[in-house]
Amino acid sequence: MSQWTVTHLEPNDRGNPAAGYITVAVDQSSEAAARQAFADTVHVAETLEYATVQLRRDGVIIERWPAVTGDDPDLSDLRRAAALMSHRGTNHPDGLHWSLTEAAASGRLAQLLRAVDFAYRVVIQHFGLDSQTIDSQIHRFSTAPAADSFEVYNRYAAQAIQALRAEDRAGLNEVFDSVNREPAGPRLVGAVCDVYAGLLPVLSTAEGREFLSTWTARIAGIEEQSN
Repeated sequence: MSQWTVTHLEPNDRGNPAAGYITVAVDQSSEAAARQAFADTVHVAETLEYATVQLRRDGVIIERWPAVTGDDPDLSDLRRAAALMSHRGTNHPDGLHWSLTEAAASGRLAQLLRAVDFAYRVVIQHFGLDSQTIDSQIHRFSTAPAADSFEVYNRYAAQAIQALRAEDRAGLNEVFDSVNREPAGPRLVGAVCDVYAGLLPVLSTAEGREFLSTWTARIAGIEEQSN
């Protein structure tokens, strides 16, 4: 007989993001009971700040919340994005190269691109920065003349950011076509980091580095517990 279990990750301390999450697992008497418990838990997951909810049969994940589809980033992509931001903020080129190479080898560059944009938006919100002014500067970069390949890729990066924010898949594909898709994919993701890093000097401060370190550790912990 199969063993059905519903698990979720809930904050260890909601007032302290660095405290990570604890795993709560409840065995169910039947598939029907497990699916009902999963649905009930998902219903309150966002309100209670759960990181994930999983329905497992004999230890294998059958269903999860939030669902990951298409090119939506998962926890591994968010971990890489947080690492990229940290490496970019500390001018650590080897770390940047490793994170981008890992994503390319896993076929996750499109997902990483979305994760990087999301992660920088988290920074903007956390520090209460003026998102409208930042978006205006990104728009200016998207049409700026380019004197060298560095500026060209910054322009592509700004165009990609705009397409991501507008959910403009056609526009994003145009950027991918312009940079020749996979061969230049890592460079495009790196350029997105460059654009945001230039607009967010807070990431070069001790407070910014501490936030990135805490956030990276938190995501890595969630990923480890979810596997």
